[in-house]
Amino acid sequence: LVSAQRRALADQSALEVRAAITVQTKYRAHRMRRVLKRAARQRRELERAAVKIQSAWRARQARVFLSLQKLIRDQEEEEFRAIQLTCWARVLKALKVVQKLRTARGEREKKVIEAAYLVQRVWRGHKSRQQVKAMKRHAEEMTRKMIELENWSAVRLQALWRGYAGRLSAAKKMRAHKGKWKEMWDPDKRRPFYYNQITGEIRWRKPQALLDLSRRPVCHNCEFYEAVVECQNCIEFYCNSCWETVHYAGKRKRHKFRCLYDYYEKRVDYGDNEFPSRWPSEVEQDEFIGWQLRVGESKLGRDRDRPATEVRGDWQSFADEPSAPPPEGTNQRAATKDHQKPRVFYYNAITNEGTYEEPPEWRLALEQPKKGSGGMHAASGRGAAAKRGGAPWTTLYDEAAGVEYYFNEFSGETTYEKPRELRLNLLESSPTGDWSKHFDEAEAVDYWYNAVTGEASYEAPAGYGPET
Repeated sequence: LVSAQRRALADQSALEVRAAITVQTKYRAHRMRRVLKRAARQRRELERAAVKIQSAWRARQARVFLSLQKLIRDQEEEEFRAIQLTCWARVLKALKVVQKLRTARGEREKKVIEAAYLVQRVWRGHKSRQQVKAMKRHAEEMTRKMIELENWSAVRLQALWRGYAGRLSAAKKMRAHKGKWKEMWDPDKRRPFYYNQITGEIRWRKPQALLDLSRRPVCHNCEFYEAVVECQNCIEFYCNSCWETVHYAGKRKRHKFRCLYDYYEKRVDYGDNEFPSRWPSEVEQDEFIGWQLRVGESKLGRDRDRPATEVRGDWQSFADEPSAPPPEGTNQRAATKDHQKPRVFYYNAITNEGTYEEPPEWRLALEQPKKGSGGMHAASGRGAAAKRGGAPWTTLYDEAAGVEYYFNEFSGETTYEKPRELRLNLLESSPTGDWSKHFDEAEAVDYWYNAVTGEASYEAPAGYGPET
């Protein structure tokens, strides 16, 4: 009970303290509002007094300024009137002087005009005479230039016509020279091949002469300029400007391409459309292999030329010098294999043809039959036939191309078409000896051929009869 009374007394005292504080706060706020109102009233009275004093002062200053302005305006008006009077007096005096000057000038102008007319007549006469002389000289000069122009035009037209006729003649001769190749179709291989109508040479790849004669493609983008670049990914032709525009950035910037023409504006042979090309340029061959391997001994005929490693007919072989032994730590087996197999370059001193691939004539020269061998041995294991007064044909097999071809041992001619001699009907052959009997469809007669000596005859040889 005592603690409860104590708590009640404490609460009562706290309540009284708070009430006293609230009363004090209200009283102090009331007093402060009265003080602030009195201060604001005094400030307004001071401001009204200051405004009255300022208004009186400004009114006095304005009256003084207006009196000064009126005085100045009166003085300026007096000066203006005086100046006007002075100007009118001077104008009247000047008008009299001007009248006198006009009269004098009119008389002087009359004299000047009369003198000018006289000078103009003299000058125009002199000028006219000079112009007539100049016109005569110009007419003579134009006549001379016209004659020179006619002569120059005639010479120029003659030169242009002769140049045009010469280019036509040269183009005609060039087409005739390059047009010796003829495109034909092989029904067995189902692919085209190219036949030289003059030399009888046959190629599976398109010759450079036909490439030069082929029509130049047009840019697929602008369809106006000639194309110089082929894109592998787009499968389209482009000129230089269109290529730089289309393949400037993005994924197309990484597209592979190849040039259609070399430095000399010749169409580049890319083989059977492989991309970009498996045929290196001459510059790359020189840098990679060395230019001396591409020169034959009989071509230059000098002592310092590289001697041929081996000669077979018209072809010569040049082998690389053996490379240095393989260093330690490398693949000894592969390196030793490469070290023991130098590259061989084949060169034809007659046709100036060079290649790093073994030509068929090189292998055929080794496989030619020898006299006294008792027969002919070819790579394909087949026999041969002969024609009247000619050399025998040998049937061989090209492992690289996978086709058969025919080689004339004496003339060196190679062809993929079966010669007429091999298409002749074989009637009979001697079971013994080297002579065989054949039938010539062109002459419709029989003839005999010796496979060892290469001799052919329309008369039966001695010892060859019906009984044999």
